[in-house]
Amino acid sequence: MGYSNDKIPYLKLKVDHSFQKQILEIMALVRVINNYYFKQKRINSAKSTLDARNYSYLDHKDSYKFPDSTPLFENWMFIGMDSLYPRLAMHYVFPGLLKGEKRRNLFQFTFSTSRGFGFPIYFGPEFYGYTLKYGKILEPLFKWSHTVCHRANQAIFLVAKRFKIKRHHPGEYESAIISEYKNGIYKGIDTLLHGYFTSDPKTLGIYSSLDKALENFAFSYSIGDHAIKVETKIPDKTRTIPFIYYPTLKKKFGVNFYPYVIRLFLFQELLVRKILHFKGRKKNLLNSISWIKKIKLRINQSKYFSLQSVTTSEKLMKVEFLIKSIRLMEELINLIYISPLHTHTYHSITPFEFYSLDFKRIFPLEKASSNDSDSIFFSYIKYEELRSDFTFNESEIIQKIEELSVFMGKMWSNFKEKHINFARKQIKELSALSCKNQNFKNKCIKILDETLPIFSLYEIFNRSLSETIYPETSPQRKKLWIYIARFFSSRYNLLGVNLMRHYNNLAFNNWAYLIKKKNLSLIQYFEFIIKLPIWKHIPLEIKRRIIRNLKISTKNE
Repeated sequence: MGYSNDKIPYLKLKVDHSFQKQILEIMALVRVINNYYFKQKRINSAKSTLDARNYSYLDHKDSYKFPDSTPLFENWMFIGMDSLYPRLAMHYVFPGLLKGEKRRNLFQFTFSTSRGFGFPIYFGPEFYGYTLKYGKILEPLFKWSHTVCHRANQAIFLVAKRFKIKRHHPGEYESAIISEYKNGIYKGIDTLLHGYFTSDPKTLGIYSSLDKALENFAFSYSIGDHAIKVETKIPDKTRTIPFIYYPTLKKKFGVNFYPYVIRLFLFQELLVRKILHFKGRKKNLLNSISWIKKIKLRINQSKYFSLQSVTTSEKLMKVEFLIKSIRLMEELINLIYISPLHTHTYHSITPFEFYSLDFKRIFPLEKASSNDSDSIFFSYIKYEELRSDFTFNESEIIQKIEELSVFMGKMWSNFKEKHINFARKQIKELSALSCKNQNFKNKCIKILDETLPIFSLYEIFNRSLSETIYPETSPQRKKLWIYIARFFSSRYNLLGVNLMRHYNNLAFNNWAYLIKKKNLSLIQYFEFIIKLPIWKHIPLEIKRRIIRNLKISTKNE
């Protein structure tokens, strides 16, 4: 049976489409392309001396998670007006987690490139063709004003390089969450900088259904970063974008995360019951031994000391077993939320397992790239048994992990065999087609529309629940970045998003003046921007391709 390529029925979502967004998105896109090619040159140079410099190519490679997807996303950047704005929204439904929360709706928006936190390019007033009445007096201030924008971009670039933050790369998804609570109350969670979510849900209103709620909402995204917000006040100018509703997604792709996450919640409840039971047994055993033996037990648990005599006591051996079992089960609960979903079944070893969880004892380095691993839960149990020298034999938990592995295995293997293979075939077909072909742009758009839903689903499989839908379960080490994002997004912080908005407004006012003065259409403005001499890293052939695709857009309109 071949791959069914029937057209997906799309609904529509309203997205803020102000004139400021239309103008600054063009500048932001071209700036990303320029920086992308700058980084590509640096990567290629480093790759040639990989061993000598101990350079981590994977850390600097700006490719999307879907295998071999970079050529498609690169071509998406070059197709003119169709490179701008969100192209598609995907809808996913997950169980609620908070008190009174019935379900969470994830709305995932696709963009041709990441923007990364930063400002659009802003020139001095003379560039735009006007002089101010008091220009001479205020000239030092204006010079500082448009220079600090450039300096801020440089500083952000250095910080990104130091912490290996992936900025300015092809293809990006950003999300917003709308939760349904009891009594018809709807609440929203927005995205902050770089995909981090806001801390507390905001009340959106009371509605009889999600469909009714969406009629009264619009989504907006920020320039300089694709932070998504749910707006209860619909902007004056909006753009409707295709939207794949979850029932359609389930029917078309055979993927349903909702019942699987319900099973994960039941697995967590089982682990919590077992932990409480084991803690009760441990407490009873500790109450029956002397305080001297308790001290010896504490010493024996230390990383630096071990008293062999402690383990000779049968009671203390049982206590140690219970302590090790409790720690293991607590980590299994943690893994529910921090591990990629596809690792819950048989899979190839991921960098997350090998480096973040330190599974080197199970998978030696030389075998890590080729070895296959069972469910991450089974792998972690094996790892802890080796590390702590004990055997975990809770049959009820083992059985539940096997059931989870089978459920996820069916969903993941079907998706891989049917849809991932189709997407790879489409990308390969596009790569074989000359960009000078008259139908190249239309072919690229057709493949984008067919494969973007597959890429989106692939992201859900390859991300953890804490990243995708339950931000409150994020591990402590990641919460530092969440706090930083909230700090820069605060309305009271003049050096964060507020500064970005200030320079967005300055840039927009100046570009709007230039557009009006030169009487440019949006496409003519795009061509004017791409021809600016400041884009030193974009190859000339790429500039020509973008301009050629802009003219194709003009003919089609």
